Amino acid sequence: MGGRNVGFSTKEAVASIMGAFREKHGIEGEERAPVAMTGVKVASTHIADLPSGYSLHELSGENGLFAETARWRLGTAEQSALARNKGQRSLSIRSAAGNSKFILIVDSTLQSVVAIVSDIGTVSSIPNPCHVGRALLARGISVDQHIHRFAMVRDNEGRRHFIDACPDRVELGSDTYVHSTDPAVLPKVIVADGDFHIVDTQIARNTVSANVRGTLGLRNVRGLTVPSHLNVGVDLCLQMSDADRLPMRFSVGRDLDIGLTRITELPDTFHVGRNIIANGASISRLRGGLTVNGNFDLRDCPLSEVAWGLEVGGDLNLSGTNIKAVPGDCAVGGNLMVDEGVAVPSTVRLGGKLMYARPYGYETVSRPSN
Repeated sequence: MGGRNVGFSTKEAVASIMGAFREKHGIEGEERAPVAMTGVKVASTHIADLPSGYSLHELSGENGLFAETARWRLGTAEQSALARNKGQRSLSIRSAAGNSKFILIVDSTLQSVVAIVSDIGTVSSIPNPCHVGRALLARGISVDQHIHRFAMVRDNEGRRHFIDACPDRVELGSDTYVHSTDPAVLPKVIVADGDFHIVDTQIARNTVSANVRGTLGLRNVRGLTVPSHLNVGVDLCLQMSDADRLPMRFSVGRDLDIGLTRITELPDTFHVGRNIIANGASISRLRGGLTVNGNFDLRDCPLSEVAWGLEVGGDLNLSGTNIKAVPGDCAVGGNLMVDEGVAVPSTVRLGGKLMYARPYGYETVSRPSN
């Protein structure tokens, strides 16, 4: 039983305990130079420096790959990708401290990136993906199998465009997903047959006109101005973006999500086929005669009154707002959720239940008599 502990020093014990603590709680350790377990520096060829301070290197042989990833925690898929590396090229994206963050496996025959491997717990977005992609293409290495990881979009004629330098007009024939640390220079005009998503990205040039047959997702996008000409076939999600207004006229086939945005009001003319989700948004007023086909979620908005003639086909959630009373001509097809003490006249047409917001959820109550 004691065989494994022979010669185990106090220093090693402390290091082991701290390592386990960091792994359990997700605490980042100090940056480590890319060295093998024996302390020999990993041989590599410098390819490119990146604006963020990262750099791209090509490793020398299988031993270099083993040394570069010796201290990584790898999942099954990552282990398999590295195990298949025999006869292939390996490139490493290193931080300014020389610590490897991503490994790119390149098929030596196809000259194409076939796998992207990272330590478990690291961010999924490659640093400066457009710059890395250009450096690879300059060396004759294709990234087509992982085009979205390099912040590229492919138009319906097969041409590739890096998101930091898009042309004025792009027509997309398939679903597109972009997550980039490089600022996005978006097309002025986007036409998409499928979905178009941009997540956690800074916008350097906004789109003026967007016609998207699928879902348009612009989540946690900084510097965003919503296109003035906007037609979305399925859902429009602007959640956590810093957009502060919607266009004067727009159309969304199904759901509109403007939760946690700085949008203060809905325009006078627009179409949303189903639900409007605005929880945590800056909505402070509603126009009179507004009709919402599905659910209308206004939780925690700085709204002090409900305008006349509001009709909601599904649930209406007004909890966490400054509303003191619901107008008597309001019609709600589903449940009405409010804070306790909000006046709900008997003339309010309610198809579902009246519910009070509680710390643990919502409680069904009887409608107070007038």
